[in-house]
Amino acid sequence: PNSHRVYYGHVTDAQNAVIDEVLMIPMLEPRSYTREDVIEFHCHGSRVCLDRVLRRCFELGCRLARPGEFTLRAYLNGRIDLAQAESIGQLVSAKTVAAADSALAGLKGGIGGEITPLRARLIDLIAEVEARIDFEEDVEDEIDLEATLVALQDCERKI
Repeated sequence: PNSHRVYYGHVTDAQNAVIDEVLMIPMLEPRSYTREDVIEFHCHGSRVCLDRVLRRCFELGCRLARPGEFTLRAYLNGRIDLAQAESIGQLVSAKTVAAADSALAGLKGGIGGEITPLRARLIDLIAEVEARIDFEEDVEDEIDLEATLVALQDCERKI
């Protein structure tokens, strides 16, 4: 199947009798929430239809996801960072609109989006200082202490 396309069809039981008509949406890696292949079925909303479709899926080897499993897989596959994973947990358990809005803000990059560039800048500064110490005889110009201090103070201010 093609990723992110809606397919119409029927789920049938082991005797090929129609259980329900469904929509199926395949989301193939890496373009899924978990960066793994995932298929969603949309069936009619009655408990009977849902139970029959689920029962058939179980017969074919499927299982229900454990609570937090998709978020864990997304994190392990590098789709989200730890701060975003925590925001998802907060969103799922939110009891107020304000709590949901706060969690959604964290999903948009939140603190991880702010820390990543700071971390990269600090690593660059450390690498330059260490290289100048380790290879002092190979470096012709001296380190610009004023510029290094300004860069460190800028990182500190952002933290």
